Amino acid sequence: MQIDSGLDTLKRLRQNSVLSIGNFDGVHVGHQKILSTARQLADKLKSELVVMTFEPHPTTVLRPELAPPRLSALELKRELLAALRVDRLIELAPTREVLSLEAAEFYRHLKDARIAHLVEGNDFNFGKARGGNIMLLKEWCRHDSISLDVVEHAQVMLGSSSVSVSSSLIRSLLTGGDVSAARTCLGRPFRMISNVIHGDERGRTLGYPTANLDPADQVVPDHGVYFGATMLDDKKYRVAISIGSKPTFDGIETTVEAYVLDFKGDLYDKPFQLDFIDRIRGQEKFDGVESLKKAIARDVEQVRDATLN
Repeated sequence: MQIDSGLDTLKRLRQNSVLSIGNFDGVHVGHQKILSTARQLADKLKSELVVMTFEPHPTTVLRPELAPPRLSALELKRELLAALRVDRLIELAPTREVLSLEAAEFYRHLKDARIAHLVEGNDFNFGKARGGNIMLLKEWCRHDSISLDVVEHAQVMLGSSSVSVSSSLIRSLLTGGDVSAARTCLGRPFRMISNVIHGDERGRTLGYPTANLDPADQVVPDHGVYFGATMLDDKKYRVAISIGSKPTFDGIETTVEAYVLDFKGDLYDKPFQLDFIDRIRGQEKFDGVESLKKAIARDVEQVRDATLN
């Protein structure tokens, strides 16, 4: 997959390209549905599939205090798009200049690119203040003989209810601790990517040395203990994950710690990918170190006995 940047890249696309525009944070099952449709069209035309996305999210410029935490780190997002056979990824920096383009101006860039097909979700918006919507895009594309495919939301079953998948829904599920439901919406476990940083090394004194993670701008699931997995040296390991403020020790700051079962080695200052598979329990405050150690032992055995797909 080729990675480019800037709106001017549109002028250099192959004629009759298939284009899809969106944030694609998480590359969840709804995004996969859109890009599957786009890939089929590109194959039929013997053309290339192009994805254009803002990087980072526009709210990091417009209202940074409201910027949503990421469902996928940039490297993961690129990896997932490449796996869906995207030929070219155009990453737009959310500059004031780009974000000030009215819907008609933004559309003019698409028209000048001479693309053959646009493929978008039914809630697609574009242009300054999200001034353009899918109905307006349909009208303009029809006028300019550009084919537009509108893909309906992907639906999944969560419990007994059918729900429409969205990035905001997945963030809500994760911050509520329901990593299993988030996995259903993503089509895979939620993955946190981080370097291993130095912590207080309390886990080592408890008999369970943990890797301390810095999630940076990624979503952090709710406080609790989770079953997860990681790949190290081409081998998959089970992981017991603790997220919380260490209430037994009267902690305040939220930490993310991962105990990799049966792994011996140094993880410091190395990239670490952590998949969240299921939740074991919520955060608890214990009446002392011995009670905490017994709880950790139970958690680790539960992780050891869990099904690792």
